[in-house]
Amino acid sequence: MKEIIPIACDHAGYELKEVVIGFLAQHDIDVKDFGTFSSESVDYPDFAHQVGRAINNGEYRRGIVICGSGNGVQMTVNKYPNVRCALC
Repeated sequence: MKEIIPIACDHAGYELKEVVIGFLAQHDIDVKDFGTFSSESVDYPDFAHQVGRAINNGEYRRGIVICGSGNGVQMTVNKYPNVRCALC
């Protein structure tokens, strides 16, 4: 079974998320895009929680979260007991 990578971002990370999705597609890696879907201002936890919850519940093995600094989404998904997120 082919692995799917969940991905989410805030408005500051939207452009990078689109680049990452394109890179993954070029390497035949499927993604589940949890948003955001534009660079309009949003609350990053709304999107990061979706990835953290899905990994925590075993729906996905790993994922990608992106925000302006990376710190906010990292702290959000690390609130889930089965998730370990590192700032890269």
